[in-house]
Amino acid sequence: MRLVTIIVLSLISIQLFTQFDKFCIEFHPSFLAGSKLQIEKEDDGYTMHFQSNEINQKCAVPDSFAVVLEDFLSSYQCAKKTMIDTILHKSVLQNGDTIIEREICFGNDGITVNGVIQLAEKIKSFQFWSPRKNDKNHELVALLFSLMSNSFTDTATVIYQERLEQYFDFGLGLKKIKDKPLQYKLYGSITEDKGEQLRSFFEKLPKNKLVYIDMSNFEGMGTMFEDDFLDVTETHKHLFWIKCSPIAKKMLERAEIASNRIQ
Repeated sequence: MRLVTIIVLSLISIQLFTQFDKFCIEFHPSFLAGSKLQIEKEDDGYTMHFQSNEINQKCAVPDSFAVVLEDFLSSYQCAKKTMIDTILHKSVLQNGDTIIEREICFGNDGITVNGVIQLAEKIKSFQFWSPRKNDKNHELVALLFSLMSNSFTDTATVIYQERLEQYFDFGLGLKKIKDKPLQYKLYGSITEDKGEQLRSFFEKLPKNKLVYIDMSNFEGMGTMFEDDFLDVTETHKHLFWIKCSPIAKKMLERAEIASNRIQ
């Protein structure tokens, strides 16, 4: 009986998998070159193609991820842009009448996202602007960024994706690079709303281990954080700021961090 159940579930998974034909999404950030991500079914599985200016990366998509994306898209509500620059949000009943509530879909800055889904021979389009965390649109973006960050290692592509990430509600641009020696990468800009995350990260750094923090794609911070950078450098004698971008180097020097700690 268990074997039969497994076979039935496998067949259902395969059926869902074959229904997913094509997914294309375009990112249009205000102050960064636009880009396009396309996931398409081919004879031997799914492929992903990411393009932006001089970036042109293509690779296979893991079957496990394709199934996850298929499941997400099967319940995703495609929002349609109206003539008054809004997207349909939800229907509500007021005094016996059905009212369509709407919300702004784009602004003067931020990022506009649009795309097309071809699922089970049906084509649907969608568009949204600068989604917030816990929103379904942001959940879709997070899913796609997870796929891209685990698939592309080309330096130019990684740098672009880290900058594109700043247009969404992902919080502090931070990731662990390796454990031995311990190395992190701090990228993007640090704004006031990311201060708590930054300080929490600094507080958790080990004081008795060698720690490197890659600043190659760091784009700036407010002067309010200079003391935090200086304090963590002075209390962690084995911490070094490496691969510093010109902006990062200028900010660290302005924070009065010793030159031998900046590489």
